[in-house]
Order: sequence, then structure tokens, then C-alpha cells
Amino acid sequence: MKTRYRLIRRGIRGDTFYCVDTTTGKRTSLGTDNEDEARQVIEARNNAQRQPVLNLQIAKAYLAGTDNGITTRTWQNALDALIQTKLANNQSRWKTAAKDKALAPLLPRLIIDTPGERLLQAMQAGTVSTNVYLRRLHNFCVDMNWLPWPLIPKRQWPAVKFKEKRAITLEEHQRIITPVDLGYHYPAVDANGNPIDTDGDGVPDYISDPNGNGLPDAWEMQYFGNLNHSASELDGVGNTLLFDYQHSANPNVPRYDAAGGMTFTNGLKMFIFEPKPASQIP
Repeated sequence: MKTRYRLIRRGIRGDTFYCVDTTTGKRTSLGTDNEDEARQVIEARNNAQRQPVLNLQIAKAYLAGTDNGITTRTWQNALDALIQTKLANNQSRWKTAAKDKALAPLLPRLIIDTPGERLLQAMQAGTVSTNVYLRRLHNFCVDMNWLPWPLIPKRQWPAVKFKEKRAITLEEHQRIITPVDLGYHYPAVDANGNPIDTDGDGVPDYISDPNGNGLPDAWEMQYFGNLNHSASELDGVGNTLLFDYQHSANPNVPRYDAAGGMTFTNGLKMFIFEPKPASQIP
């Protein structure tokens, strides 16, 4: 089998050895003028072409000499280690990111055995967050020398694409600021823990007065046709609507008062005189 890489020496470059790729014609400096070292590199590259699986095993053996965990460390181990370097809210965000379902198939895999395609698959199955946090995790592994080289070159990482951003419309703004009557979510209680009964009719407010204005809703609808009144509102006589309800009075019609007159809702008073015999008239 023809070897792909061969060795040359360039005198004009300080007798530095170069590797020539016979397939592409590209020349790469080996950064050494030691012929023995240069030949080992060339041999290693040619062996890598012939025996990729064997090359990985040899790489593991060499790396294990300086890192005992290289053959057992998973992405989950790396993620846990990275999270421990974070503090407060930043750590909380990383813990949330660790629950990303798109990362689940990747986390139990050995880092050293992971091809770049696995990372691409995770990003395709995930979201923008998956892309951002997986890129940081990958770079963390490279920086820690847990990856001998990047699995995905920097320029090949998928671009982060955020969703369209826009301002809210006037209609949406109006819906946000418009008050909404939610009524009672919890029964209002007094100091003894008993449901409050403002009108004293024996029915707790949270049942008879859901909007909390102090008047039974059914009574308001009967006399006003709406729920826009309150217990402290005055009728034409000057009594409160709560007083009218408690005394079974119609707040919209005139009635006699203690002075003997008939009072109308507009506040005008007409006095009633009792008829007497002619002999009693002076």
C-alpha cells in the first residue's frame, strides 16, 4: 500500500523537516530539525491512515500515561466537573442545561471514543441552548486535555440562530395593563379563622360576594343590573347600600323615614300631614 505522507527537508527554512501529503500536495512543517523525530511523526501519520482503530488504541495508551481517567471519563463526568466550577445563579443555569434531553444520548459516552458526529446530532435534536452549552462543555474538555484535539473545528460549529425578536403591539400592551377582576382566590377570614361575612346575612363573602365589594352580587344585579357598586355607596336618602340590603330596602324607590316624611332617591322630601276633625282645627 502506497504511503500518503513523505518526509522532506528544507534548507532555506533552517533545515526544518516537512511532511508532504502526496494526495493534496500540501506541505506542513513538523517543527523539528531532528530527523529521527520527524520520521516518527511521518510513520505515525501513515499508520493512522492504514489503521485508524489501532491508532486510537495507541493514542489511548499514550494518553493514559499522563491521565489515568482518559479511558473511563464520560461526558457526564466532564459536565459534573464543569458545574462544580460555577457559582450561584450561573451554577443553577448549568444544572438546568444538564437536563436537556438532547444531551441524554451523549452524556454516558466516553469522551475519547466520541466522534464529532455525535455532537452534531445532539445539536440538531436540541435548541439554541443545546448549541451554546455543548460548545462550552466541549471547549472545557479540550482545555483540560481530556480531548487530545477538538472534535469539531471552530468554523464547523453550527451557527447560533435565535428566534425573531420584536416589540409588542399596542393591542398586546393594552391587554397587559388592563385590570382583570380575579375575585377571591382564597376565602377572606377574620382573626379567629372564620370566613368574613360583611353584610351579616349568614353567607360568607367568598360565596355571596365573589368580587369583594361588600354587597351580594345577586342583590346588586336585582336592583342595578351590574356589579359596579360598593357597600359604602350612598342612596338618595343618605344611607349606605349595605344598610339598604340589611333592611331589605329598595335603594331606587322613595320611602318614609323617621320624621314622617316620604324621601325620594334624589334627596327631596315631601311631608305627610295626618287629617284631623274640624273641631280640632284652631
